[in-house]
Amino acid sequence: MKTLLKFLFLVFFVSNFAFSKDFEVKMLNQLDGKSMIFEPSFLKINVGDKVTFIPEQLGHNSASLLIPKNSKPWKSQTNQRFSLDFNQQGIYIYECSIHGVMAMIGIIQVGEAKNLEEAKDFLNKHRNKVIMNKNRIDDYLKKLATN
Repeated sequence: MKTLLKFLFLVFFVSNFAFSKDFEVKMLNQLDGKSMIFEPSFLKINVGDKVTFIPEQLGHNSASLLIPKNSKPWKSQTNQRFSLDFNQQGIYIYECSIHGVMAMIGIIQVGEAKNLEEAKDFLNKHRNKVIMNKNRIDDYLKKLATN
């Protein structure tokens, strides 16, 4: 029985990392008539996947705003490529801390959205801190509602 459990654990552990994917999120000043945006701004990935934030244009970083319990917050350096492995399920909300008031916000859903209600509440409250592109928050809330 112990051998079977060890085997199953090993298969699960190896398969999670063997099949993990790498995703890229570009940090941009402009795209398709939108200003100060992450592309993609909403990403759905699996546990064990990696996301690399790429400053395609200067003046941006990536900093966590809301993360699932037992996850580590992050804040990248401005104008620096930054990679992060996502090992906890849930919704991660992040921003460019330089352009947060312009709603330069992104969302990553890792696996099951275990903190969905917390994420919705956060976005509704965060709307008051945004002075431009408030419609993005409404768009994110709609996307979260369909997940």
